Amino acid sequence: MATVVVIQGSPSSPSKTAAVVRVAEQMLRSGGVDTHRIDVRDLSPQALATADAAHVGIQAAVRRVLESDAVVVATPVYKAAYTGLLKLFLDLLPPRALEGKVVLPITTGGSPAHLLALDYALKPVLAALGAKVFVSSVYVLDASIELGAPSPLQGADRERLDRSVEELRQVLNPQQAAILG
Repeated sequence: MATVVVIQGSPSSPSKTAAVVRVAEQMLRSGGVDTHRIDVRDLSPQALATADAAHVGIQAAVRRVLESDAVVVATPVYKAAYTGLLKLFLDLLPPRALEGKVVLPITTGGSPAHLLALDYALKPVLAALGAKVFVSSVYVLDASIELGAPSPLQGADRERLDRSVEELRQVLNPQQAAILG
């Protein structure tokens, strides 16, 4: 069974980004993909701020990333970039940590203008970590996410997320994706 690690970089709780991630995780699990989430805000703030790669919690999170088949990286966009919290964690990954892995970037933001943060801020750092295979990215406006609703995403936003998650499943296991349809 394929394993996907979800790195969720929102510092807030509750979080609209985390709500979108939960939908993606449910879709992956229902498609036979094993998921593990790393909520970066739950890692040691001291270890993140001091780049303490020897911290047991940081080591466990990094190991999850290294042992995964694919990675979903989810973050809100603040001031035209991914969160500083996410950057602290990504800086602790080994230089080629994402080599050979399929990556699905998911961002949420308050303005359509923040969509550019995907291509000009997040994807370059993921590529620097060795990611070469990206499935279709997902950007969702905060106003489109309904926290507390049974399904926080509707309409075109949900359809985009569905397509990207299905694309990820197909890249991970083309035969199983065809069977599950």
